[in-house]
Amino acid sequence: MMRQSAETPLSLRRVTFRVMGAVLSVLTLAVFSFLYLTIPGLLLRGENSYFEKQLSFIEKHIDDMKRRAVIAADNISVWNETAEFAKGKNIFFIEENWPNTTPLEYLGYDFIIIRGASGENLYAEFHDRVKNKITYEQHDFSDSLSGIAESVLGKKYAGHGIYIEDMGESGAHVYEGKLCILAVMPILENYEQQIPYGTVTMGHVLDLEYFNTVMFQNITSISILNDEPSPGGASVYPLNAGEMGLKFALDRADGGMPLDVRLNTPRIFYAQGKEALHGVSLFIVAAMAISVALLYMIINKYCIRPVEDLSREIASVSPECGLGMGSREQSREFAGLRLAVNDMLLRLKESGVALNVLQSVVSNTDVHIIISDADTDEVLFVNEPMLSASGLTGSPVGRKCWQLVRPHQDRRCTVCFFDEARKTGKHVVWDDFCRESGKTYRNTGSFINWFDGRPVRLHNRIDITELRKIEELRHSARSDALTGLGNRAAYLERVGELARRETSLGVAFIDLNELKYVNDNYGHSQGDAYICALSMVFCRHFRMDDIFRIGGDEFFILCPNMPEELFYRKIKGLRMECEERFPGSVAMGAVWSGRSADMESLAREADRLMYADKQGGKALRKGKAPAWKPSVS
Repeated sequence: MMRQSAETPLSLRRVTFRVMGAVLSVLTLAVFSFLYLTIPGLLLRGENSYFEKQLSFIEKHIDDMKRRAVIAADNISVWNETAEFAKGKNIFFIEENWPNTTPLEYLGYDFIIIRGASGENLYAEFHDRVKNKITYEQHDFSDSLSGIAESVLGKKYAGHGIYIEDMGESGAHVYEGKLCILAVMPILENYEQQIPYGTVTMGHVLDLEYFNTVMFQNITSISILNDEPSPGGASVYPLNAGEMGLKFALDRADGGMPLDVRLNTPRIFYAQGKEALHGVSLFIVAAMAISVALLYMIINKYCIRPVEDLSREIASVSPECGLGMGSREQSREFAGLRLAVNDMLLRLKESGVALNVLQSVVSNTDVHIIISDADTDEVLFVNEPMLSASGLTGSPVGRKCWQLVRPHQDRRCTVCFFDEARKTGKHVVWDDFCRESGKTYRNTGSFINWFDGRPVRLHNRIDITELRKIEELRHSARSDALTGLGNRAAYLERVGELARRETSLGVAFIDLNELKYVNDNYGHSQGDAYICALSMVFCRHFRMDDIFRIGGDEFFILCPNMPEELFYRKIKGLRMECEERFPGSVAMGAVWSGRSADMESLAREADRLMYADKQGGKALRKGKAPAWKPSVS
């Protein structure tokens, strides 16, 4: 027995040394294999993915630029003043409409050209990016667009309706190696006119400065092939070890074969990633070697030698016979351990209560339970549901409580809710989201007395994820998807609540005028914008919770407990702002009563007043288009 005991320390050290050496070797091989087999491929795929997204963004951005140029040119070409200018009757058209600036500076484009019915330039303005100034002399560029303008002037337009994409020409154009996106629109006084009075041309120049600004990337060159379409569509391809190529096709404004545009850019991400890989690999291996060496020294000093010294004496410990005094009693740590073990055994023996009995009782529930020390945060007890949810293996006793509740943390919680419970002497309740499981828990914390009489923290929690989802579904079912205001269901629920209360109530019924006109003439997206713009005006005068959209163009405002004078003052302010920003946009009826139980009669009266307001407004608006103007970004 003595020989076996003497050989144990040497065997333990040897096994520890070999295991740690093997661990270091395996980790080194695994790190190098992982880094050099996966990282280069990941860098290449990440680089390709990045440039593909950039290319997709460029295509969408250019298409959006073309669409905005069409809308902007169309907005100018349909002015009566523009038609008069094209006919030579209004020579002060530019000065009257842009008195303090120029059309190009105001609209933010690179060039604008207004031509007459014969194709002659009436007004031309260009942005010289090299000198960063406005110039009026680029006749060669203007002449290169004559063919497109003549094509637009040669069309007959009566019966085209409001589809502005069919009214002119738009797309890409190349002049002296420079790529442009432009729109040429006919000047018409109305959509029934067949022969235009001239054309309006607007557009942007797509040079290196443009692509570098859009991509946040260093584009070194642009090449344009006029006679070859890009095979296979837009794509990204490596040119060499240091450069990447991007190619895409653009439709030409003159209807010719699509332009093949190619951009060259440095492969910065891939090159820098490979350089960093070598340094990171060496650093990781060196750090692992140092860590393993330090870990072995710590284990040897604080684990191996103390364990073999105590193994013989601790073998005799039992509830009836505690840990006795040995040759190492002079050790302060051992003396403290002996006293703690003996005290623990004595208390367990006196209490007659085993923790496994407590575990069997509280583990047959869905509640997660943690009991921890109030001063050290060390876990004293955890039931099985909590242990399973934390994902930890082995005994959790001795760990910190926050290691179970928040496994991603490496330190104590910044805010501990148990501090409040200790101050007030009452339990605290809070909700918490767990990133690891994706679940939401409702927590309850309080203090209880442990077996030894000391106060400990009792933390229990339940999963309320499904309850939260139900609450979110209920909220979405009561909200209008477009404006975020309450919908008809929310309105009816509020009406039911007010009918059961005795309180004053102000009711306003609002109807949006000309919504059908906006939808038919500008499209439903502009109709939605029209609704949202007026909804924001409503919210500036009344609480959002008191406004309800009960139909496509119908709104109710319910204001309980609001004095009559204040209610009508707010209604007056709302009407004034609506008339100021969007004249004739709303018809409104408002009524106030001291009894909310009269809700049904109040709603009927507000509806009657609104209808009377609408009939009066129709007489004033007869023959006029609505004040709403479609947005042009």
